[in-house]
Amino acid sequence: MEFFKQTIARFGDLGGTPDILKGVTGVNVDGGVEQYEYRGDEDLHNLANISADPAASFSSSDLKGILDLTSLNMVELDSTHKLELNWRKMIHGGTFAPGGTDVQAVFIGGAMYPTSLSCSHGQPCSIAVNVIGASDDGSNPPVTIDADKTATTEIIQDRAYTLAGMKFGTTGSKTISLESVNIEFGLDVQAKGSNGTYYKTYVVQMGRNTIIKLSTFDLSQVALYDLNGIDDKTNDLIIYFARLKEGGSRYADNSGEHISITVKAHNMMTKSIGDMAEIEIRPFSKITDPLFTFDIGVNIT
Repeated sequence: MEFFKQTIARFGDLGGTPDILKGVTGVNVDGGVEQYEYRGDEDLHNLANISADPAASFSSSDLKGILDLTSLNMVELDSTHKLELNWRKMIHGGTFAPGGTDVQAVFIGGAMYPTSLSCSHGQPCSIAVNVIGASDDGSNPPVTIDADKTATTEIIQDRAYTLAGMKFGTTGSKTISLESVNIEFGLDVQAKGSNGTYYKTYVVQMGRNTIIKLSTFDLSQVALYDLNGIDDKTNDLIIYFARLKEGGSRYADNSGEHISITVKAHNMMTKSIGDMAEIEIRPFSKITDPLFTFDIGVNIT
């Protein structure tokens, strides 16, 4: 019996100096094969693969790495921007096998994009990513899998983040303590084919419908948002994510190591009130303006 363990992902020029995504978990690669069944008089006579929509998904605690690469949008995969997913072979007893026996899946065409960001107080944040495979001519496979590779490994998980709270208002900002946050980025990404090709040949981003859900024990916040919701075009809403040090402590607020996401025009509504208040935020903006912006390497103020 052989066992394999997921390890880091790499993105970019794999023969050069690609970017490394750390804290990768939950990797799943789907071939997306559609089969045609041909039946004879009684029994299944033949199977034919008529198309394939290969895809993958994974999660990462490396918010900085994902934000740097995607800017919370779709990023295309091509000959110089490949995505490599690694599985290290394990030896009975828990150690890694020697190199040359690991498994790699490499997407050489298509797109990668973040789908959601989840974070709870006192826990590392996680950002989920989808991958869609597409071929340059519809015949070459957009993903290859090899079982005799040497997987790249990195055991230092020094780019993890946790929830640090939120500020509301452009002046005299009110600090709001949060218990959890979940951001559905809502990217509408579609793979398209042409001329009866076997693989889809290109991927497009058609739009975005972002929803942010917050929970807080500070029930006084309900008075700010009302049960019917309010539209706010003047007060910025800033969510902070604090960078963690290896070992579990966090960097100081003024260290310039943290991440913030800023939402400008938005609708804010209290969805429910129990032990906690559940708040839903829907960003909106002019057509040419981003729904939200993010900054890497900031202070928590």
